Amino acid sequence: KSADITWTTNEATTSQILYRRVGETAYLSAADNILQVSHFMTLSGLIANVDYEFYIIARDAAGNTARSPIHTFKTLPDNIPPANVRNFIATPDDGLNVLTWQNPIDPDFLGVRIMRSTSTYPRNTKEGDIVYVGSGVSVTDTGLINGVKYYYTAFTYDTSLNYSSGAITDGTPIGKLPPEEEIEETSPEEAK
Repeated sequence: KSADITWTTNEATTSQILYRRVGETAYLSAADNILQVSHFMTLSGLIANVDYEFYIIARDAAGNTARSPIHTFKTLPDNIPPANVRNFIATPDDGLNVLTWQNPIDPDFLGVRIMRSTSTYPRNTKEGDIVYVGSGVSVTDTGLINGVKYYYTAFTYDTSLNYSSGAITDGTPIGKLPPEEEIEETSPEEAK
């Protein structure tokens, strides 16, 4: 996400833009050290759908400076979802499934919402039961019934609340095996 800012000065100057998200305390800085009258600068690494404020400091060849008033702009909304999680795996155990995954590296990635169903893989973030919401990389889904297959879909979301198509996995909890009973062998004569 980026913003292009253009301005002119009445004499050749170098320029510095100080900018920040509205409400933050620290400013970021971008500078152009070429003496000119027409100025153009791109601010990059911005977050979509957010209000920013900035001001410009111009310096002429003699070292005189001038400062602009504070201006504001809002970045455009983002409608591109982040990538899905990778290596989404369910490892069954007694009455539970341990879910693990790797988060995408998208710069605006915010978190993962995992949905569960016993009938089919959830197709959206409202279908099934919520298992997890957050930015971690594992969760243990407990209180499950052994022998029942559980279907999971992990939807990633970004700072603009765009959701990915979803990654799927499933797991069937297994109970602890009962101890083997010893069977006494009987001879055919004793069975009579």
